[in-house]
Amino acid sequence: MEIQDLAESIGGKLYGNDDFFSIDGFTGKFTFLNDAHTGDIVIRHWINGTGVRMAFDKNIACLITRTPKDGAIEMANKLNFPLIVVDKIELANAYALSHTIDKYSPNSTNIIITGTNGKSTTSHLIYHILKTAGFHVLTNTDSESEFNTLIDPMVSKLISDEVIENGELDYLVIEVSEVQGWLGDLMENHASLMSAAINPKVGVITNIAMDHIGLVNSIEDVFNEISTVPEAIGDGICVLNRDDDWVMKLDVENPFYTSMSKIDEKNAVYYDGSEIVYDGQTILKNDELPFTGSHFIQNILSAIGAAISLDLDISTIANGVKSYEALNRRFAKLNDEPLIYDDFAHNPDGIKATISETKKML
Repeated sequence: MEIQDLAESIGGKLYGNDDFFSIDGFTGKFTFLNDAHTGDIVIRHWINGTGVRMAFDKNIACLITRTPKDGAIEMANKLNFPLIVVDKIELANAYALSHTIDKYSPNSTNIIITGTNGKSTTSHLIYHILKTAGFHVLTNTDSESEFNTLIDPMVSKLISDEVIENGELDYLVIEVSEVQGWLGDLMENHASLMSAAINPKVGVITNIAMDHIGLVNSIEDVFNEISTVPEAIGDGICVLNRDDDWVMKLDVENPFYTSMSKIDEKNAVYYDGSEIVYDGQTILKNDELPFTGSHFIQNILSAIGAAISLDLDISTIANGVKSYEALNRRFAKLNDEPLIYDDFAHNPDGIKATISETKKML
């Protein structure tokens, strides 16, 4: 990689030096300043002169930032250190993600999950199914939802670190925020930009509902952010929640449907109130499900739909679901008397679903 090509690819302007700083060039790793080593590239939303000096002392390849302040450009020029300033930091992070996958995980099968509700549970369940089946798999989903924004190089770092430490990956399961922004500014088409960088074979769209108020102002705005994701998935399979009217407005080339009621399409999995069915075959019955709340069953259907689309054996899928334990803060019981449940619901639809399930406990 040439530094000029990198700057051009992410719409950046180069200061300080017209070549990578380290003698050995670029290692191929994108990371954070505190974790960086010789030859790495660091991406930061902002950097000051002190940060540029730290990067110089660490002998990293170059810095990429959206907001240089407090003498950052002057320090880069003084030290003859390469600093790339971009208008859209998301372009740099999408580039980092795509480059990292190409370098460290070129043969993995990749899955993306987006939508307003249920992303984390669906992603983690897909991860668990694949891991239980014996595959080497990585996901960016965690209980605190810290790594699913993709507005920094964390996922790129996770991938390169995992492959270096434990070898080639079979699958990547990447949760993608449907709406994203920084300091109150919407990062337009974030979900499709990151999905395209991941190059998924399977994509899941859980639902479309109002969230991230302030970045978007209407359900139509949320729909517009998600509507370009199927194009990013390309000729891959897109798992869709057939019960969501907004999801069904999406233009999808290769759909696979999920539903909380019986549907006749062959490319579909559904729940009929007592069991989960695919192609006329019972996959799981009620007493085999790890949780029975309706919104969680919808997540289970999405994960099963993704696993079927990956051509996994039905018995393998069922075993993975049956052994699953939910993430923390996903309708987790904290106390019996008084009855207390903890849930990560953070938007109107999620809050309604949590209240609905809680009422059933009374």
